[in-house]
Amino acid sequence: MVDEDYSEIVLPGEIVKNDEALTIPLAGPLEEIATTLRELRKSFPKPTDRVFDFRNFRNIWNATCGKLGLGKYDPKRRAYVGLTPHDFRRSAARNLIKAGMDRRMAMKITGHKTEHIFERYNIKTTDDVREALIKVGQFKTGTVTRIAETSEAR
Repeated sequence: MVDEDYSEIVLPGEIVKNDEALTIPLAGPLEEIATTLRELRKSFPKPTDRVFDFRNFRNIWNATCGKLGLGKYDPKRRAYVGLTPHDFRRSAARNLIKAGMDRRMAMKITGHKTEHIFERYNIKTTDDVREALIKVGQFKTGTVTRIAETSEAR
């Protein structure tokens, strides 16, 4: 699903939950993935060999995440506890919004069709609430100070 020059990943509609093909450019922070894929490709026996076998994706995913320290994997029982592909999609939704990305563009990148479903991925944490309250406190303090200064000037 990685194109020939390793500049984007093209997910066909039949494997995407909403049945619409999704193209993800390997740009910005994803450029390192493109470089890694170019290097990995050199060690594959044939250019058409796949990185993941989709008949057995979950087991390969679990074993790979275990090796990377993103979870714990027991190969004998094929038991895994750790990050899932959807965890990365959820993190992407949050990170895009926190980085100031336009909501529509964030949805295009994550592949969400509706605001409702996107919001299910854009989870708010206690830290988000803390950050918002600090911002509103700074705003209110500045507003009260300006009002007081304006009143004194009269």
